[in-house]
This record gives sequence, C-alpha cells and structure tokens, in this order.
Amino acid sequence: MSASTAVYEVNRQVTIPDKYQEILQIVGDLQLAVNNAIRRYALDIASEQIEKCEEEVTHFRNKYGCSYESFLEGITNGNNPEFLENLNHKHPTWEADFNVWETYVEELQRWRNRCCGYF
Repeated sequence: MSASTAVYEVNRQVTIPDKYQEILQIVGDLQLAVNNAIRRYALDIASEQIEKCEEEVTHFRNKYGCSYESFLEGITNGNNPEFLENLNHKHPTWEADFNVWETYVEELQRWRNRCCGYF
C-alpha cells in the first residue's frame, strides 16, 4: 500500500473530563469536537515546526545575503568562480552551514507538504 493511500487506525480510548464533555456536548457531536481538537493540536505542532524551520532558513539567508536557491546555484554553477572564492574567504566553514541550511529547507518543505490544505 503506498503512503498516499495508507490508512492508519489507532484504537485507543481517551478519557475526557466531565467538565469538558458537558461543554463539547452542548455545542454538538462529541466525537466531532474531539476530532477538531486533535486537528487543531496537530496543526499547532506543525505551525511551530514550520516557524522553527523558517527562522533557521532566515538565519542562513541573512548570514550569506542570498536565498538557499541562489547559494546552491553559486556553489554548483562553474560560471561564477568569484562566488566560491569570496565564500571561502569570508566563510571558511560554509560547507557545514550549507548542510544544515539544506536540512532546514528540506524539513520546511516536508512540514508544508504535510499541512497542505489545512492552512
């Protein structure tokens, strides 16, 4: 079964305190309310992860004065040897930074894909 068609079912019982059950039942279907609460919680977690990744990507963008895509082009495109010369001179540890930057860019995209359609 592919990941896009996989169905995950978790059979767990969750105890909802009486005071919350009363409130949730007043506004409608208890199961629907629980599902909505779990959805909001999951999206809050995803939002926090997206924000963390965006902060890190912005850190490197500010440090190197360009986007990740421009940086990648500069280090892989042989048409601009001055880019690498300046990079090596100003930031001798750029390769380690690049690996971390790339990881955050990829992780940011994964989180955004997970949340596609929810925001």
